[in-house]
Amino acid sequence: MTPGKEGRSEATAREGQTLRGQGVLLRHANLVRLPHTIFALPFALVGVVLASYVAPITISAVIWVVVAFTTARFAAMGFNRIVDREIDARNPRTRSREIPSGSMGVREAGVAVTIASALFFVAAWQLNMLCLAFAPLALAWVLF
Repeated sequence: MTPGKEGRSEATAREGQTLRGQGVLLRHANLVRLPHTIFALPFALVGVVLASYVAPITISAVIWVVVAFTTARFAAMGFNRIVDREIDARNPRTRSREIPSGSMGVREAGVAVTIASALFFVAAWQLNMLCLAFAPLALAWVLF
């Protein structure tokens, strides 16, 4: 193994913006780079602020927007990790990601993407029927 940054080997080096530790939840959070989702969340909330100029916004609506944004991004990032797993396995920078490294199987990631997608539809339904009607288009957009 060749030494990486800070004296770590490539096999144990972590890609940026990952959480330390073990466990199923941490594996899934690292699969989709949860810190990136948290960083991008204010941009989704700007949309809520803009919508408040036209209609009153409730705490419930804000919570469902956060759920919709987070689950859509989770589904998109998880799907991307599944599709790019062979490319990631060949790239020294990405070979330690969850699927190429073997810490998560494709099936487990696929189930997580499916659950996140279903939760996205639930969040869209909770917001309103128009959001639910456009949810398939929005999910297709972020997946592909």
